[in-house]
Amino acid sequence: MASIVHKADGRIVVKHKLDGKWVYEYLGRGPAAQELAERKVFDLNLVAGPRPQSTPFGHLAVLYLQSRIHMSDRNKDILSYKFNSIIFPALADIDATLITRAEIDKYVTMRRTTPRIVTNSRTGHTKTLPLPSMTTIQGEIALILIVLNWAAYHCDPPLIADNPARGYKKGKITHVITDPPTVEEIAAIIAHASPHLKRAFILDLMCGARPGSSELFKLTWESVDFSANTITIISANKGGIPSRDIPLSRSLREHLLIWREEDLATGDKFIIHYKGGPVSRVSTSWASAKLRAGITRRLRMYDCRHYFVSAMLEGGADLKSVARMAGHVDETMVLRRYQHITSQMKRNAVDMIPDIPLAPPGTTGTTTKKTETIKFKQKQVVNR
Repeated sequence: MASIVHKADGRIVVKHKLDGKWVYEYLGRGPAAQELAERKVFDLNLVAGPRPQSTPFGHLAVLYLQSRIHMSDRNKDILSYKFNSIIFPALADIDATLITRAEIDKYVTMRRTTPRIVTNSRTGHTKTLPLPSMTTIQGEIALILIVLNWAAYHCDPPLIADNPARGYKKGKITHVITDPPTVEEIAAIIAHASPHLKRAFILDLMCGARPGSSELFKLTWESVDFSANTITIISANKGGIPSRDIPLSRSLREHLLIWREEDLATGDKFIIHYKGGPVSRVSTSWASAKLRAGITRRLRMYDCRHYFVSAMLEGGADLKSVARMAGHVDETMVLRRYQHITSQMKRNAVDMIPDIPLAPPGTTGTTTKKTETIKFKQKQVVNR
């Protein structure tokens, strides 16, 4: 078995056997050398370890996860859940060399027609989940292809000779655009929301932060500058701008002033808090508020962010300002996601062009050479 040895001077060494003799490879010092050593030990032990006669897809997926030494524990947990709960029941025991494009098509059909039934481990109650969207299914297909590609082309030696699903076309997704909440729905949700959800809901509607711990739930009272009349949002790591200052509307400022007075008495640091601590999710309280408000259509907390952007566009705001306040690096995302609104903006812009008066009846506004000649001769006759 290969192993990592840390020398007293900080050097990192990989110890393994080659032709029956122990070999020591010095890889340097520091985090980069440590990562390289971990990769090398994984590959060496993979080659030396027992190889199954067939290669089940589940075996490859587990090895793939073990090889992701640079991946955070949270992301590993997310991938493990997707594999164990969703993909493995259908593909874990199938030989990876048999997962062809036709097999993936069968998987897609199964996911689109067969609802998942999940059991609550604490209460034992079962629940049937709604059928997933094509976007969700395509994310699962991407994971399957990643594992097959890794096993065929990125292992040394390869675990399978080739990716049997190579060249699979996932197809184009038709995204379902959910309308943002209406004025009536906003009033109904606020009336039935718990205090922490009410704050999250109003903030999301009026500053457009991405709901969740990446942006909205990270907001603290230090993020608010009442003298400059702005709230600073540290952007999620999505390739956009690192942070953005959102001007406070009159209404949002009034809400924040009331909330600050409440929190000064309790000493709460986060604007959105529950039982004295920060909030990581509001899915349960959101579903409950929608139910009590009588809203049955598909409506997510993320659609409050869409309300923020849509309201500005419909109010005539320029695309660059809207994109910056939404946290995008340029206007491309706004143009793509809000095409129905930006098309109306173009129509409104064209309608601002002054009208050109119509020509009097019976005239065309054009002349020909023949009519010009006749008029010239008539003029000569008159002059004589």
